[in-house]
Parts: sequence; structure tokens; C-alpha cells
Amino acid sequence: MDLSSYALVNLADTKTFLGTTSLSDDQIKLFINMATDLIETATGRRLKTTTYTAEVFDGNGEKEMLLPQYPVTAFTSLEKNGALDNSSSWETVDTDQYWRSDDEGRLIGVARFACGVGNYRATFVAGYTSIPYDLQFACMKLVQLLGFSYKANGIESERLGDHSVVFSKSAMDPESDPMIKKVIDKYKKPIL
Repeated sequence: MDLSSYALVNLADTKTFLGTTSLSDDQIKLFINMATDLIETATGRRLKTTTYTAEVFDGNGEKEMLLPQYPVTAFTSLEKNGALDNSSSWETVDTDQYWRSDDEGRLIGVARFACGVGNYRATFVAGYTSIPYDLQFACMKLVQLLGFSYKANGIESERLGDHSVVFSKSAMDPESDPMIKKVIDKYKKPIL
């Protein structure tokens, strides 16, 4: 089992966080990959540095629009599809027609951006080169929850008298843990 290229934490740090565990390295790597995917799904964004080439997104008819990912660490181009039909007629948008707020992945236009479906595309690099510590902690905490749930076969608690079993939902819902939820909320993709 390999860690995904966009994993939020590494194996060594996660093993240190977990302390003594009966989980194998492959199991921990699986849980790291799962935790990363769960966090990225909840935040609506890829968090580790990734290059996006001709990434297509929708114009919103406003003076501001968001790139699909952020923070932007390098920006190459913004293009607009000028075709009136379904054909591809990409034209570079001059840099004097907009400026950027790279930390937020925000484009601010001199005029309104054209409204449309898939009518803009950009080439850029976005994400964190060093994953912030709170994201690393949230990921490792989620790995811990996933590992505990796995070892307990998904059982959170059970009682012998009048036998009762409570199954855990928290491992697959990262926002059920208040600390993890707070971190996820901090990194959620904004909506314009």
C-alpha cells in the first residue's frame, strides 16, 4: 500500500501520533489515504500543491469569481471561451482586465466576468507546499478514529445486560468530531 501523492500526513508522523498500535503500516497508510479523501471532500478542495493545466470552470456574471483551487502559488494564464456554440474558441484574457488575490484564489475583474458553463479556464499551481499543522493534526486524529473503528469492527459501545450495541458513525464523518470540524470549517472552499 502506497500513500497517495496528495496525502496530508506521512507514515512516520502518524505512527508517532498514534503511539503503540496493533495496526500494520499498510493499514495506517490506508487510513491516511481515507482520512485525506474525507477531509478534502468535506472542504471541497485539494489541499496539497497540485498543478492545474487548462482547468475549466464557470463564469458567474460578477466582478469576482473563484478559481477552483487555492492558495495559488503560481499563475500562468486565464482564458475565456468566446464561442457562441459548443466549439472551442479560447482567447487569453489580458492581465490588465483582472487582478488576483492568490491566498483566496479570487479573480477580481475590471468588468464583470461573462456568465456561462465551462467558459473560463486557467493554468496555475495551487495548494499548500507545507501542510498546516492544524490540518495535519485533524488528519491524524481522523486516522485514529478510523483505526479505532476498524479494530472495534465499527462498534462504539456495547452492554451485556439486555445486550445493546451502538455502532460508530464518527469515523466516516470527519465533522462529527468537534476539533476536526473546526479545522474543516476553517479550510472549506468559500462560495461567492
